[in-house]
Amino acid sequence: MIVVIHYNEIALKGKNRPFFENVLCRNILMMLADAGIKNAKAQRISGRILVRVSGDKPVNFFDTGSSASGAKIVKDVLSRTFGIKYFAFGTEVEAETESIKKQAILFFKKPYPKSFKIKARRSEKNYPFTSKELEEEVGAFVQCKTRIPVDLDNPKKTLFIEVVQRRAFLYCEKIGGLCGLPFGVSGKAISLISSGLDSPVASWYFIKRGCKVTFLHFHSFPYISKSSQENVKELLNILRRYSPEKLKLILFPFGDIQKYIVPRVPSKFRIIFYRRIMMRVASLFCKKEKAIGIVTGESLGQVASQTLENLRAIGDAAKFPVFRPLAGFDKEDIIRQEKIGTYDVSILG
Repeated sequence: MIVVIHYNEIALKGKNRPFFENVLCRNILMMLADAGIKNAKAQRISGRILVRVSGDKPVNFFDTGSSASGAKIVKDVLSRTFGIKYFAFGTEVEAETESIKKQAILFFKKPYPKSFKIKARRSEKNYPFTSKELEEEVGAFVQCKTRIPVDLDNPKKTLFIEVVQRRAFLYCEKIGGLCGLPFGVSGKAISLISSGLDSPVASWYFIKRGCKVTFLHFHSFPYISKSSQENVKELLNILRRYSPEKLKLILFPFGDIQKYIVPRVPSKFRIIFYRRIMMRVASLFCKKEKAIGIVTGESLGQVASQTLENLRAIGDAAKFPVFRPLAGFDKEDIIRQEKIGTYDVSILG
């Protein structure tokens, strides 16, 4: 099995690009191994990543590989690996026109699609044919053998051909990825996570930007039940799907601090005091964990404690930068992020 993987932002990293590519390869292999695919290899090759999985049956090109042994797992893993723009299950042949034509015809089985087109791309310009010439020659060959009409504007099936380093890779369907940056390329942060809707989504966005996140949860046990702790652990199990490494959770008892503050601070200021102390505690853990900053799920103006003035008062208590990925989101924006998978657990919190 061969999977051709394309990225987007990594291509803009200049001299640092090999570092980002190597981290992406590492993450892909770690996540595949975590899912039980241990016989995979990842290779950097001219603006793309190739993943080869040995020992599997040939992929059914018309079913995105989902019916082949192991391919469904590979598809699931790559669909949640940050740094990937899209990927495709395909085949590999020598970059010779005859070899490409013979392989291309295998992608067209009866019942034939009503129309097709060939989309070719070369990463190197020293081949004896141009992309357009390859499209025309392979397209003419397929049409001669199958009599399927060519439709360049709205084809029912498109065969992609990528010529790279004397090899040609052929595939039919591009499967969208999550984009973002590979996990681990952007440093480390402490995320203040509750069992609510906002903080898990904020953490997910920071992980998407390549950050390693250590989670800090303030709980009030034994004054209340352990339900918030259990919900947070479940949220981390969901977020772990997007990480090649285990996610660390720090549980910090906050009940006695709340008990101390309640009789000493007017009720309208208590949340601000709670949050300022949380920032001080989080700063201590930043130092201990060698993290660069603190991530919160705060959204500007969503509640009284999240006005600009109050956010500033809260942030002033931190000794490290405070990052608020959801600052410009409203509650509906946050709820719409159901694809992450944390929503159903968060509404129980």
